[in-house]
Amino acid sequence: MHSELAKKAEELGLPPSFVSTLRKLTKEDKEHGESLKRLYLKTYGEEPGEVDITPIEAFSLLRALENPENLEFVFKIIMETGLIAKRLYERLSSITEVAGVRDFYTYLATMEWTHYQRLRGEAGLMGIDIGKMEEGFMKKGLL
Repeated sequence: MHSELAKKAEELGLPPSFVSTLRKLTKEDKEHGESLKRLYLKTYGEEPGEVDITPIEAFSLLRALENPENLEFVFKIIMETGLIAKRLYERLSSITEVAGVRDFYTYLATMEWTHYQRLRGEAGLMGIDIGKMEEGFMKKGLL
């Protein structure tokens, strides 16, 4: 998702720092995927099947990004998605009994938090009301 958003943000002439942040997130997401793949191989002794589909939310976000009035909405969705992933990894870490796997999930949760913080900074630089957005995240129990 971040890769497609980076391309679209660049096409639309959005701030280079935002494009750069999305590219960094893309790179880290790929690294996370490779790490998860290695964990799967170690756990199950076989390669997981290939899945090559764009996340459903990416289509809506790409369309929304084309209208500058939707920028806050786009940030809200990608930041919320990161918070949900963080919560998921924290939950997985709390229920696994294998120390190495637990540590790995904790690492992924920390990376999702880092992604959130980067996006939060970019949103602030672009004039988005972070407080209002985070109030909504708190109501959902994500912060």
